[in-house]
Amino acid sequence: MQWRGGIYGVPRDSNAIAVYYNKEMLKAAGLDPENPPGTWADLAAAAQKLTSSDRRVFGLLFSARQAEDSTFQWLPFLWQNGGHIDRLDAPEAVEALDYWVSFIKAETTSPDVLTINQSECVNRFIAGNAAMAISGPWDTPRVHNNAKFDWGVGLMPVNAKNIRASALGGWNWCIPAAAKHPDLAWEVIQWMIRPDQLANAWKSGRLPPRTDIVIENPLYPQAFKTYSEQMKSARARGPHPEWPAISRSIQLAIQKAMTRQTSAAEALKVAAAEVGQILAKTPL
Repeated sequence: MQWRGGIYGVPRDSNAIAVYYNKEMLKAAGLDPENPPGTWADLAAAAQKLTSSDRRVFGLLFSARQAEDSTFQWLPFLWQNGGHIDRLDAPEAVEALDYWVSFIKAETTSPDVLTINQSECVNRFIAGNAAMAISGPWDTPRVHNNAKFDWGVGLMPVNAKNIRASALGGWNWCIPAAAKHPDLAWEVIQWMIRPDQLANAWKSGRLPPRTDIVIENPLYPQAFKTYSEQMKSARARGPHPEWPAISRSIQLAIQKAMTRQTSAAEALKVAAAEVGQILAKTPL
């Protein structure tokens, strides 16, 4: 919530994305249910084994729709490969997007990932139509309440560069400039960010935005442990006041490559030019 020395809000909670996986499906496919795929290669190979021949069950689901979901979910792969949003036409970015495209080509993810959001990916995971799904801790309570199988959460896989990365998300408290009662609003915010309130938020799958908050005997302990570890490598998007425009260019590149209208290289070349114009006016 900072931009060039100014503070514009107070974090309400934090999150990062990781991988939900169906332990029973992994075991049936001859994979270790206690050790989910840890590398890009392992994830692709596991998705192949876990996809049913009739495509009623896909190995992996992630959101590639034209919305912030896709940017949020793809950026960790870009960062893991050493890429950056101000170099979207670099080989590191192209390789990261080609990796996503490879799941479409191999038919180990559903074509629906082009239109469904993160929570819908988890809906299908809960229904048994996907063996793995990328999403965040906000989905943990309903996975716990509704999944009729043994499940776990694994860290985002890495490639040979072994760079841990996830996307940092969460909600924030802000007081509008035209607020009639800013002092009262600030009282509410101060109450909501008390340590006991922040610790209590995990019951709904929200992680505290402070590392000094201790949650005793957390619900969903395995998911809590994994997401807490994943948070250590979570990165913020931007920050930049024109982030929606930057993200839109990335979303369109993902859509073009995933629908195979054009190559990942060509799609990202266009995105790099668009983002470059924005950053030329206001650098990161």
